Amino acid sequence: MLVDGILSATILVGFVFVVLLDKLGYSQWNSYVDPILVSALAIAASTLPISVLRKNLKEVLLITPDNKTKRRSKNR
Repeated sequence: MLVDGILSATILVGFVFVVLLDKLGYSQWNSYVDPILVSALAIAASTLPISVLRKNLKEVLLITPDNKTKRRSKNR
């Protein structure tokens, strides 16, 4: 549901931006609005998988976890 809302909001921003560019006389830039918005969404959506991948890669490579994890395991 949240993803649908973000996609709809991005489409709305794109349409508003295209109309604004038309009114300001920069309509030749309208063809770049969609690729820029799609690229921004892809970058924003990739932050979570990258952080999970980094954590899992440290685990696979047997890198010592941070201090919070060490303290938690000592308390058990």
